[in-house]
Amino acid sequence: MKRNTRFIDLRGQKSPFALIRIAKEVKKAKPDEIIEFLVDDPETVDEVPPWSERTGNKIISMKKEDGSWIIRIRRRS
Repeated sequence: MKRNTRFIDLRGQKSPFALIRIAKEVKKAKPDEIIEFLVDDPETVDEVPPWSERTGNKIISMKKEDGSWIIRIRRRS
């Protein structure tokens, strides 16, 4: 089965607004859908793992690249 990954650029958005946007986008996603976020706010990067644990959504990867983080999240089933 082919999966489409949505990409959302959140560079320039600070916490808590970036995390709120992540939460909204993941909530709109279908179960098991993967969304990729580009984030440059360190506070948001720190807030994603606890949010993921609270909500049951899985972080597939968090990778720093050129001063920004690429965060891939799979919506819970």
